[in-house]
Formats: sequence, structure tokens, C-alpha cells
Amino acid sequence: MARTAIKKKEPTLSQLVALTDRENPDREALDKLKSILDESDTLQRVNESTKKMFDGYVASMSKSALVKEIFEREVSKKREQMDWAGSILPVQILIDRAIICEIRLSHYEAFFSQKMTENSISIKQADYYNRLLDSYQSRLIKAISALATVRRILAEADFYAAKARAKQGQATNTALNIYKKMQT
Repeated sequence: MARTAIKKKEPTLSQLVALTDRENPDREALDKLKSILDESDTLQRVNESTKKMFDGYVASMSKSALVKEIFEREVSKKREQMDWAGSILPVQILIDRAIICEIRLSHYEAFFSQKMTENSISIKQADYYNRLLDSYQSRLIKAISALATVRRILAEADFYAAKARAKQGQATNTALNIYKKMQT
């Protein structure tokens, strides 16, 4: 009598997540999930904190798919203008922070202008809205300042690295010249 091997059914992605999204995960399921993550970064991209931040902001503004699409295009355009794709991760994070601060400030300024034209606003409310506007402006300035500082530091590091490579090349040429003189 021939034995028929019973093939074990592979768990679904949802089942793997359920087995691993806990303090003491199933080891076999965790290893399987790690291999899936190694093959594709889709789960990591879905879980990207910056994406969550942008999506959360859009959701707070509107449930419209059109608004979300316009917002994503605006973010993509700003990222492109700021060389997001060509930057290292810390710079990408700072670029995203500056973008969200700028978008929030722009939207709040429109809201602020609308409130200031209303006749029913009290002085206390106007003061509150003005302080909120100042806060948004301050956040944007801090985000841009942090981005500029990191980019300046990186540029200086590149400059000194290039200078060191040039000196190293010069030292190599000097050593080769001395070696040639010794040969003759």
C-alpha cells in the first residue's frame, strides 16, 4: 500500500499576520512572513509612517477620492522639486515633514482668511486663530530649518570627503614619483 503525502496548506497572509502580530509569535509563521517581506516591500510601503501621516491628513480634510488623488499629486510634485528620490532616508523624512507643514499652513491660511472676513467672530476667537496661524508658520520654519541644516552638513561632509580623496590621490602620485626615482 502506497502512502500518499498529505500536503500542508500554506497559510494566507492574513493568517501569517495574525500568528505573528503579538508578543510571542509563531516562529514558523514569522520565518514565512520574513521571507515574504524579503521578496516584496509592499507591506513595508503600506505601513510607511509618512504615508500614514499624509493619508491621515487627507482623511481629516475630506473623504473624497478626488481630493486624495489631488493631494497625492501635490505631494509627489513637491517631493520631486525637493529631490526626495535622490536623498537619503533622514533627508526624505525631513522633506516630508516640510511638505506636510507647508500644506497644513496653506490650508489653515485659507481657513483663517475666511474666519477673519466673518462679522460674527469675537476678538478672543480672532486671537486664538492668529496664535494657531503663528504655530503653523513656526512649525514650517522649523521643518525647513532642520532640512537646510541636514543638507548643509551633508554637503560639507561630501566636500571634505572629496578633499580627502584628492589628497589621497596626490599622496599616491607623490609615492609613485619617489618609487620611480628610486628605480633609476
